[in-house]
Amino acid sequence: MPLNKLQENILEGTFVFYFSSIKECRPDIAIYALKAILDEDTYQNPKINSELQAADILCVVDFFRRILNHPNPQNRSESSPYVGQEPGQVMYAIREGDVQIRDEKHDQIILKNGYVITKAMLISDKTKYPEYRNPPPDMLTVIAKEPEGLLGLTAKGPVTKDELVQYLQLRCKCEEKNIDEKFTDTFNKIEIVYKALVDGMTCCENKAAILEALTALMKKNVLSITIAKVKITRLIEL
Repeated sequence: MPLNKLQENILEGTFVFYFSSIKECRPDIAIYALKAILDEDTYQNPKINSELQAADILCVVDFFRRILNHPNPQNRSESSPYVGQEPGQVMYAIREGDVQIRDEKHDQIILKNGYVITKAMLISDKTKYPEYRNPPPDMLTVIAKEPEGLLGLTAKGPVTKDELVQYLQLRCKCEEKNIDEKFTDTFNKIEIVYKALVDGMTCCENKAAILEALTALMKKNVLSITIAKVKITRLIEL
C-alpha cells in the first residue's frame, strides 16, 4: 500500500528544510548530495565526501541516510504519556474511537485507518506497567507497542519501510532532475552570451580566452547569468 496523503504531508514537512539546504548548494554539489543519499559508493567516495563536508551539507545527507539505514523508520518515535516504557519500544494506548474491528479470535485490533495492531504488539496486562495512570476515558485498557522508529507514519495508517524508501528515492531523483534541468537551461544561456560577445570579433586570441572562461564557468556550474556576463565582459576589456 503506498503512502497516503497525510503520511506524504508529514514527510514533506520533515524533508522541506533538508531539501532546501541541498538546493542552495552549487548544483554539482547538490547532485552529489542527492546521489550520496541513495548510493553507498558515492557516499564513501573520499573526494565527494570531502566536498560535501566543505559545503556543510554532509549532515543533511546523513539525516536521510539515517532514515534509509534504520530498521523501522516509519514507526512512531515517542511513547504515549499514559503508558510505561520498554527499551527500544514505543508504547501507546489505543483510543476507542480509532478502532474499526476488535478481532478477539486472532487477538488483534484493526484501526479505522487500516493499521493492524497484531497479537505480538498487544499488551493486555496493564498492571505490569505501574506508570500507566488515569488514561483519558476513551482509551482502551490495552496498550500496544512497536519497535521505536523515527517518523511516526504508522500512527496515520499502515506503511512499510520499503514503501517509505521508494518514496524517498523518488523524491531524490525528482530533485536531481530539477537541478539538472535548471543547469542545462543556464548552460544554454551562457552559450547565447558567448555567441553574442564574440559576434563580429576578429581576434582569435580573445575568442579563445572567452571560450576558456566560459568552460570554467560551466564546470563550476555557475547559475547566475549576470555573473557570467560580468566576468566575460571584463575579460574582453583587458
